[in-house]
Amino acid sequence: MSSPARCFLLCDASGAVVWVTMFGLGGYLFGESILYMSGWITLLFGAVTALAMIAAWLFIRSREERLSEETERALPGPLRPDPSRAGQT
Repeated sequence: MSSPARCFLLCDASGAVVWVTMFGLGGYLFGESILYMSGWITLLFGAVTALAMIAAWLFIRSREERLSEETERALPGPLRPDPSRAGQT
């Protein structure tokens, strides 16, 4: 086995040990607290998601009106289909 492969294996194994230790200790020490806080965290994420959706809707709607006005200025009046292109996709 070459030296870079050994280094990678050593670093990978060390990282796995650290990861398992951190998650194991975190679950052991904070397990009850996480269960208690999960209800509040769920409500918080729901509220943030709802606000983001409302903000996105308002953003899109404000841009839609502006673009519609620019389109009407550039192409006034009703648009009619081109009869020579009837039936084409």
